[in-house]
Amino acid sequence: MDKPLSEYVTPQQTSAFDGFAFHTYDGPYTNLFKVSREFPNWTLGMTERRCLFTDSYEDASHIMGGLICNWLVRQGLGFITLWNLALDERRLPNEAGSTGRRGVITIDHKTGKVQRNFEYYMLRNLSQDVEPGSVRIASSSYSPDGYTGGISSTAFLSPNGSIAVQLYNPTGKDLKVSLILYGYGTEWQTVTIPAWGTATVHKSNYAINESTPRSDENFALHPTNLNFSDDTAPGVGINDKKNDLL
Repeated sequence: MDKPLSEYVTPQQTSAFDGFAFHTYDGPYTNLFKVSREFPNWTLGMTERRCLFTDSYEDASHIMGGLICNWLVRQGLGFITLWNLALDERRLPNEAGSTGRRGVITIDHKTGKVQRNFEYYMLRNLSQDVEPGSVRIASSSYSPDGYTGGISSTAFLSPNGSIAVQLYNPTGKDLKVSLILYGYGTEWQTVTIPAWGTATVHKSNYAINESTPRSDENFALHPTNLNFSDDTAPGVGINDKKNDLL
């Protein structure tokens, strides 16, 4: 996305497509802002992002909480898919050479016990707090990209008139935020967002989903060695891989 999409397709051609799919491994992500406004009839979908593994808490939060779940959704992102949804305590099954990753959840392959990873809670923020059928509405944001600057926000209006606002703090210190809802005069709510943290506030006359996930189950992790060398399955030669593809 280093060039305007209009350099690749004409307006007539774009009418034949329902949407645009992309990954978030390389920027500049700001060009997605232009896509969502140049082709407002398209659904934008992030169809792959590897779950994190060796990233620092700060980087993981910037990527998942700041860039993907807040800023990209604010720019028009319609759905999120992560890779992988579930792996076992060995980080398997995984045919690619880039082993050592993890899933959204980790499942013990012998007992079926479950542990939920950071990505699970990142997705849960949206799936629990944003009602199906909601639309994004205008809100102030003080981050140019979701992971630098100040507090970023993404607000949603549900079909029943309720409002949910997701807030992300891209700084290394707690920040107090005061929210004002346009047309209602005085301050709505004050909340402290932890360093590199996310919080959601609601305004609703209806019951709010306050469910919590069950406790994680304990089991030892035995991850395979981390390897980013290529996408060749372990033990498979490059010629074998080419023959398999043919």
